[in-house]
Amino acid sequence: MKINNLIILVFLLLQTAFCLNAQWSIKHIDNSINLNIIKFKNDTLGLSMGINSILKSEDTGETWNSVYFEPQINIEDFQFLSDDIVYAVGWYHSKGVEKFTESKLIKSTDNGDTWETVKSFDDKQLFSLWFLNNDTGMLAGYDGIYRTVDSGINWDTVWSITDFGYEFGDLKQIYFPTDEIGYGIGYGCCLKNTDKSTGNFLLKTTDSGLNWDTIISLDDYLVSLYFKDQDTGFIGTQTGKTLKTSDGGYTWTETNVVNGQEVYSFHFISDMIAYAAGAHYSVLDEKEPLRFFISKTIDGGNNWVTYDTIGIPINSIFFINDTTGFVSGLFGLIMKSNGVINVLPDDYPWYLVGVPYINESDYSNSLIEVYPNPTNRVFNILNYSDEKIERIEIINIQGQVKQVLYNISNPIDVNMLKNGIYFIIVYHKSGILGRSKFAVKK
Repeated sequence: MKINNLIILVFLLLQTAFCLNAQWSIKHIDNSINLNIIKFKNDTLGLSMGINSILKSEDTGETWNSVYFEPQINIEDFQFLSDDIVYAVGWYHSKGVEKFTESKLIKSTDNGDTWETVKSFDDKQLFSLWFLNNDTGMLAGYDGIYRTVDSGINWDTVWSITDFGYEFGDLKQIYFPTDEIGYGIGYGCCLKNTDKSTGNFLLKTTDSGLNWDTIISLDDYLVSLYFKDQDTGFIGTQTGKTLKTSDGGYTWTETNVVNGQEVYSFHFISDMIAYAAGAHYSVLDEKEPLRFFISKTIDGGNNWVTYDTIGIPINSIFFINDTTGFVSGLFGLIMKSNGVINVLPDDYPWYLVGVPYINESDYSNSLIEVYPNPTNRVFNILNYSDEKIERIEIINIQGQVKQVLYNISNPIDVNMLKNGIYFIIVYHKSGILGRSKFAVKK
């Protein structure tokens, strides 16, 4: 009996060690495409779509195969329905002498293997869709919200940006937590009317999308929307704020901030556990690399733990359960996780990230300094500014992020680093505080 108990104990220890080393793994990469959204219908079947691209997996995301479809469009959103039906919406700009924008609603009846065009929309750029069933659905985008009751053949305008008082604008996303209650986020602009020059607003319907009311205006540009039930929802903003409501959208509180990055995607797997992801697309300094973040909450979205690092921007996140999740983004990136959000794989494609800041001249006149330099095990950071250090990133000469450290205090242990030249980027709450170069010699 003692031997059996010992075997069980060893097994549990090994399992714990495996979980501690769990990380993301690369399942797809293609620098000729960008992926906007990823979703799974069940534990095995998933689709990821983007610019002129549809990828399908039938083995829980282990392999992804490209699906041919016409016309080639930038797919912004898609939805699984019953009876193997999938709807997707996207748009494209013409490249001819007469420039115009056209959007397409496309449909599959075999879980994404083949596609047909259901409806074309001239001079409209559509971003989001939601079907309540196979017949009744809505599309949202430039100018307003449109509704069908005959599987997408005919459409009626149920909300217009111009009727709302703006000259132009768009609806970025719609979301229905129930068949009757739905929400939408949008932006409007009026060049002539100074009393209503710009606005970011939240819409709500209680009659399955027939009528929409503006229930609140917000200061930040709204990027993403998710409701886990009819009362509790989340909005991601361009400035990195995560906003939460518990009263059906009438009041909002700020629950998290990822400075300078846009929150593009939310996904709940239970009442308490959810994930969010996003990226920093606004390049203010050509020497700055690409970035992304992934956040997790275990208390229903009141608090979030965030992994914020250099890397390929992420557009969408979807977790099947608490041990299997996916992200998709630029360069056809699809990564799979078995629960951990803060460990990138050894074969991560750093060559796509772009790290032109690895140059000695960029590390002169910095507000921070590393000593001793070179170091054999630990070093200290001299901070010549009044700003508090929030985190540091240590990067090797190839541009690979080797360590990300938060809430640091001197001395800093770098014993795990091999001999060589490294670069350190030090961040405060509003951005980069300084950079430095150091060597490890053991």
